[in-house]
Amino acid sequence: MSSVSLVATLLALVGFQHNWNGPYDYTCSGKQNGHTYSVKFHVEDFKLRGRKVLWVPLQGTDGLYLPGFLDGKKKRLFFGYDGYSREEIAVKSALHTLKTASELVSLEVSVNGKMWSVSKFLYNDLINPNLGQEYVTASISKDGRTLNISMKGSDAGGSYTVKWKVRQNGKSSRTISDDC
Repeated sequence: MSSVSLVATLLALVGFQHNWNGPYDYTCSGKQNGHTYSVKFHVEDFKLRGRKVLWVPLQGTDGLYLPGFLDGKKKRLFFGYDGYSREEIAVKSALHTLKTASELVSLEVSVNGKMWSVSKFLYNDLINPNLGQEYVTASISKDGRTLNISMKGSDAGGSYTVKWKVRQNGKSSRTISDDC
């Protein structure tokens, strides 16, 4: 292979590079208060998945933007990014920014052998999740009706922690804090 061909091949690979995590599953499981639980996280490279991606102004800043998407008529932010200036977004689309990201695409919860549903709304905006024992924790309530899950995501200026309260009755919730 000539050096020109090698350089062209390397440039093509870099141009089509996706997230270094790729498809990945991580399961956090345990037994507590006489109950068993299992939480399976499935992560893949970012895809549109029917979302219209756009730049969204970051509230409380002077001209910073984050990648986001339309959820009906409401604009939602993706968590896991630093803010981008007007100059940066003028030359780079939000979709192009997300092409190298990974995202949480499913969250499966099982308690005492029964699957509990978790709405996509509670995870479909989480980019570059960090998975492993040092990033994910879970605990179950004494009555076995609420599973508390915590996960860290991204790094540096875009880092976040999400805490879910997944309830047997389906009325689950989450909070997200900015870790920078």
